[in-house]
Amino acid sequence: MASVYFIDSNTGYVVGGNSTILKTINGGTNWSTQTCDTKIDLNTVCFIGNTGYAVGNNAVVNGGIIKNINGGGISITTDNINDNVLKIYPNPNNGKFTIEFNNPESKLLKINITDIAGRTIFETNSTQEIYKYSGKELTSGAYMITVMGDDVYCVGKFLVR
Repeated sequence: MASVYFIDSNTGYVVGGNSTILKTINGGTNWSTQTCDTKIDLNTVCFIGNTGYAVGNNAVVNGGIIKNINGGGISITTDNINDNVLKIYPNPNNGKFTIEFNNPESKLLKINITDIAGRTIFETNSTQEIYKYSGKELTSGAYMITVMGDDVYCVGKFLVR
């Protein structure tokens, strides 16, 4: 499995190869298979409130951004979100980096950094298209960054040396 995300201590999701999505409602004791209408490998999953996202390989080209809008139920549909490119530089970095993304209408977007285990490390909101991270010191390892809003969803990976 590629990514795990828990909404609370009981409800969590796992995504992986061949569009695999599993859900638990009892803290991981039992898992049920979720359905989606894409056939690509999924790399990461996260939720903002009742809206969940899973992202796969070549997301924009292959329809690999999955958006769940029913609070974590079984029905998951593909949401073709185009022109949402996230640039992270330098990458790898020393824990200080810049991200760029499309936000032409300067809407309020949520920026979320998670570690490889899916734990939230940093969250903030921004209306800018460029955000310079110099916040909480990050230890060496792999991280995911997600930028989300009504019309924007970008996800990227970066390494801290």
